[in-house]
Amino acid sequence: MLRTFAGLAALLLTVTASPALAVTDFTCAPSGAHYAKGAGEPVCTLDTVSDTVSCSGTVIEGIGHTNATETLALTASATVLCHNPGNDDVVEPHTTTATDSTSVGLVPTKNGRIVVPGLSDTITPQDIEAQFTCPNKNWREEVTDLSITASTYTLTFEGFACAVVTVTGP
Repeated sequence: MLRTFAGLAALLLTVTASPALAVTDFTCAPSGAHYAKGAGEPVCTLDTVSDTVSCSGTVIEGIGHTNATETLALTASATVLCHNPGNDDVVEPHTTTATDSTSVGLVPTKNGRIVVPGLSDTITPQDIEAQFTCPNKNWREEVTDLSITASTYTLTFEGFACAVVTVTGP
């Protein structure tokens, strides 16, 4: 019975989990670039409770003295209720989207090796409110039903038009 329950739980996690899709393209990096022994593509995960996407770090070798930029961009959807301050009634509900991103510049340490730290970003109700205004400037915004709908992590080397690593997900 316990084995059946464990199997069912694993199946449910498989069905409900949305793995991020990672792609590495070393043609978008200095010649000779490769993951260090024991390192691999970053993995990004979505925490739906905190509306945070976190991506693991990695190590790339064979890049000479080429700098890189690590970026994580998020898109979220939310419902914004506009309240009349006189009676606090909801005047108009709106569905909106908002974006947020964070970037880190990276410099190789030595011997053509770059240590890429983990990176995370969160979209908060305050981020939504900063990008949305109710039709009447006197109305008060209330954000509800906030959820991350897309995320894109990229690692791009200076002088290259494409990303060496791209991870897309929910």
